Amino acid sequence: MSGISRTSSSLSCRPAACPARTSSLMPSTVSTAFLFAVAAANRKRAACVQRGTELAGERDAIALAACTGDAKAAKRLAEIHAAIAAQSSELAAFNAAKKSAGEKLASAQQVEAQAAARQKAEETQKLVHETGKCFDYLDRHLNEAARALIAIDTGFAQLRRAGVVISDTQDRIGITTIIQSWAHRIPRR
Repeated sequence: MSGISRTSSSLSCRPAACPARTSSLMPSTVSTAFLFAVAAANRKRAACVQRGTELAGERDAIALAACTGDAKAAKRLAEIHAAIAAQSSELAAFNAAKKSAGEKLASAQQVEAQAAARQKAEETQKLVHETGKCFDYLDRHLNEAARALIAIDTGFAQLRRAGVVISDTQDRIGITTIIQSWAHRIPRR
């Protein structure tokens, strides 16, 4: 039924161009913000893990010296222990932030999906309603076409009674040709 215009809506029952429909497939600002938050948390977490690996490597390198009486190595080992404890706490915070952002992202995406489903349902309902109106249009015009065919038949009958020779075959072929030419305008799928 596309390409038929009845009213100013997108679906109509008379020839007209159909406007293009747009859809919102792009993520919302909220989803995008949460995606950036998750990415930022992942980058910070990776840097924190890298720093922890560096601290552990340095700890391993000076552990023997610190345990055998090297005061400078013992002082640095204490600093490394404090830094590793802080790094461990930071890592836990990044993990919590990543989890929280992921949960909020999933929630926002669910809300967006529900809104998109609601919009699609509304568009579908509108299209079904508009299509239903086309049946009334079709019925009205088929009734007019039927009345025209009856009028043609009545006119031919009157011509025959008046003595004009018209064969039923020519009459039917003419009407069939009209119907076929009209039917060829129906779009094929």
